[in-house]
Amino acid sequence: MKLRIQSGAIYYSIIVIVFITLIVLFFIINSSLARYRVLQVIKYEQAQLNLQSAINMALTDHQADFNRNWFSIYKINNQNIHVEIKQWGFLKIAIATSNYNNSNISLCLSLGYKKDSLPVLYLIEKNQSLNVGGNVIIKGNCFLPHKGIQKINIEGSYDENTVLFGKSSFSDKTLPELNESFVNTILNYFNIDIFKYESDSLILSNNIPDKMNNSFKNKTLVFYSNNTLSLRNKEIKNNVIIYSNDTIIIDNTFETDNILCIAKNVVIKDNFEGCIQVAASESIIVGDNCTFNYPSALMIIEHRFKNSYIYAGNNFYINGALILYSENNESNGIINIAENANIEGVIYSKGLINFKNNSIVIGHVFTGGFLLYTSLGSYKNALKNVKIDAISVPDDYIYPQIFKMSKYAIIEKLE
Repeated sequence: MKLRIQSGAIYYSIIVIVFITLIVLFFIINSSLARYRVLQVIKYEQAQLNLQSAINMALTDHQADFNRNWFSIYKINNQNIHVEIKQWGFLKIAIATSNYNNSNISLCLSLGYKKDSLPVLYLIEKNQSLNVGGNVIIKGNCFLPHKGIQKINIEGSYDENTVLFGKSSFSDKTLPELNESFVNTILNYFNIDIFKYESDSLILSNNIPDKMNNSFKNKTLVFYSNNTLSLRNKEIKNNVIIYSNDTIIIDNTFETDNILCIAKNVVIKDNFEGCIQVAASESIIVGDNCTFNYPSALMIIEHRFKNSYIYAGNNFYINGALILYSENNESNGIINIAENANIEGVIYSKGLINFKNNSIVIGHVFTGGFLLYTSLGSYKNALKNVKIDAISVPDDYIYPQIFKMSKYAIIEKLE
């Protein structure tokens, strides 16, 4: 009887020991798996940091030729990383790719330039003064014609309160040139054949889907048509180019972010809001109450057509750039900006600029001249009730890649 009890006790003791051992093993294995998972996360995060480091190294190594497209290969912590820098409209895109655990990982960043010493106003020398009336405020260093600033009667109103904060220097007869890489890229956009030979682009028909988000890690999708394209009730984001040999009409039901639209003429309807780069060769017409979020651009690049124009309706807002560029030193083109405009960034016009009442520019204006239209007539090289302020540009503002500057900066991480 005693032997039977002892045997049973031993049996149950063994069961308890095995059960406890299994529990201990479970916690040991689970802890090891947890540590393994944490270690894998750390390794993956380190691999991602290596991508960022490779981009930083590439930009430092190629700082002198940052204005061109190029690629490099770096080895960081035994990780081979391919870095490519390419133009995307008025921005640069940096793409770092590598193999990790037998799969590709990548990092895409949009790039611009840190705040530089750009003048608040550059008005070229045409042997004419800058004529002002009403309330004109200019804050920052200027380049002005030799005749300087003159107060005149505009619509029966003489200068009321013209304020100039900053130094004034004499301007040249031509504007500072734009970045050659940027100009050539935009000019090439107007040749659809360019995309046929680009290995990172794919040309599609004009059958644009209702919804699309194309990562910058993929090939650029180019939707092409010889006819007018109407964009409405669609949501198109990232790494997409919409191209028309005629006109693109953008409705306020079109939702967009980080895409390019290229056409001879572009019409943007009232109440549009989005982040977009528009490049046209003849005209861009923007309706009232439109908002173009950072970093957006409206760009005319004249090639053969010499009377191009941009018209921005009432209550216009853009953060980025307005550009009217001609391959010639002068242009007959004009940027017309209606009342109550609010512009952040850069306006560059080899032609003229017409500011209506109560326009505010927090940034910089480069122009071949001003032309003010009023109910009583037109005034050459005239401003009325306009504020141009470079001093209020935030220190961390990142400029588009339209001028040759030296200090690059990261705008945002792209999908």
